[in-house]
Amino acid sequence: FQQMVTLAGHRRALCATGAGAAAPTTHPASGRILVIDDDEVLLNVVGRALRAAGFQVLSATSAEEGLERFSALKPDCAVVDVYLPGLDGFAFVERARAIAPEVPMLMLSGLEGVDHERKAQQAGARRFLPKAIDVRDLERHIRDVMSSAQREQRPIDTHAPFTLPTLDLNELERAAISQALSVCKGNRTKAAR
Repeated sequence: FQQMVTLAGHRRALCATGAGAAAPTTHPASGRILVIDDDEVLLNVVGRALRAAGFQVLSATSAEEGLERFSALKPDCAVVDVYLPGLDGFAFVERARAIAPEVPMLMLSGLEGVDHERKAQQAGARRFLPKAIDVRDLERHIRDVMSSAQREQRPIDTHAPFTLPTLDLNELERAAISQALSVCKGNRTKAAR
């Protein structure tokens, strides 16, 4: 199994490498990922790569099965194919967001296009990615959306004093920051952000 394998070329790569998994590397726990695709070979490839990257991987071959697992296990992220038997990936994302809106979702498709991207965003997906993606890039996207979701969950203390870290600034930079802060004084939430 090769890390440079793209998801679109997974069948050819598995045949070329004998479908054997590379020795897994040890990583700290990184979160629980639900991967939904009706292509079981792709589920196997993605599952191995994400496990090797330290994730716990849950899988499903339909949106309905995925919703059951999502509801019961509340993953930290979901990676969903657009075209699934029964409910499609867009319907899965909409229903899963109704259950747990804080869980970031990524959608994969062999077909790219602005319409698909727009529909994925409207459904609530954070990213729309082509299946012709390097598994390391997929891992990076997963970590990015999970990190972003965690930052969004942290409450901002609007009553705490706002202080700047000690920076090596020149007079012009200090004046610009001071002016920006004075504009935001009436709105501590804006200043905190």
